[in-house]
Amino acid sequence: MKAFWGVVTLVLVGCNGGTGTGGGDSETIDGAEVYDANCTACHGDDGQQGTEVNGTAAANLTVAVPALSDDELKSVITDGSGVMSAVSGVDDAELDPLVEFLREQFPE
Repeated sequence: MKAFWGVVTLVLVGCNGGTGTGGGDSETIDGAEVYDANCTACHGDDGQQGTEVNGTAAANLTVAVPALSDDELKSVITDGSGVMSAVSGVDDAELDPLVEFLREQFPE
């Protein structure tokens, strides 16, 4: 009987919501925070700021985001495009949350 309760305890302790962090989502990356930290300086809160770099205004995200696929957005962020250089402050784990935020903020 003692072995039975040991197995039950082991099973119950192992059930933590499947995330490995006690069921919480403390490690969830907020795409809005990634945008604020890396994108607002040129694109603004509304995506339309258009800060100029070498005489060319930053893309209007209300137009650019709907025109690009998720993979194209990730490529622009990680590799740059035109006068926009790669965004060094965005790591691989932040790409999907950032693209999801861009899709929510700047839908078609």
